[in-house]
Amino acid sequence: MAMCELFPDMVLLLRLCSNTLLNDLPVRPMQATETHKNEKTIFLLSILSLLYFGFLLLNAEYFKFESIALGIVGELLTIPVIIGQFILLYFAWKKFKLRGYSIKTYAFASMIIVIGLIGFVLVSFLRR
Repeated sequence: MAMCELFPDMVLLLRLCSNTLLNDLPVRPMQATETHKNEKTIFLLSILSLLYFGFLLLNAEYFKFESIALGIVGELLTIPVIIGQFILLYFAWKKFKLRGYSIKTYAFASMIIVIGLIGFVLVSFLRR
């Protein structure tokens, strides 16, 4: 004999209690944590690109390292990083819009960094 057959009222009571207890628990959607993680990733990538272009500027103006390996790495990475800026801007805008246009998010900070870097790159190309 199954437990349900012996105590049908007890099983019904347990089901009712478990449903109300589960319904009373605050449910955090999984998407919120994934969105926050994705925002941090976008933010870290924008910081890395900021460091890359900062190093390129410092090398061109002050340090003037003339290493062949450094020149090759610089030439290989500059164009993909510039293209990556526009991709980062798109994803940062998408996350910024998803979070309700809140300026207290990583997406907003990433957008500011990326827009500044795109402006810096355009001005540096136009100046030469």
